[in-house]
Amino acid sequence: MYVINMENSPGVPGPYPGIVHHNLANAEKGFPEFEVIFSTTGKGCIGSNHSHPHSAHVQIVLEGSLRINTTGGKFFDVPAGSAICIKPGEEHEVVNTYEGTTKYLVVYAPPR
Repeated sequence: MYVINMENSPGVPGPYPGIVHHNLANAEKGFPEFEVIFSTTGKGCIGSNHSHPHSAHVQIVLEGSLRINTTGGKFFDVPAGSAICIKPGEEHEVVNTYEGTTKYLVVYAPPR
């Protein structure tokens, strides 16, 4: 059992410029069944189209807003206080539509 100050935990650059991931829970920390990441993304930042073939995940927006674009041209706006659930293999692009930094949690099961 442990407590983490999310914003003061060590961050690592995400896979796209402007995104920082803070790993809160994963197999290395004793949680092999799931993974939890606190992410921050700068204004206008885009996480290019991708999928997670073996993991479902939930993105929970704490501050700011995201737009999730799908390959079929459909999109979902996810403001603070909302979450989006993405099934394994669903392609998506993540865009920060907020005027500042967006902060959100991502929960993967099973871990990526």
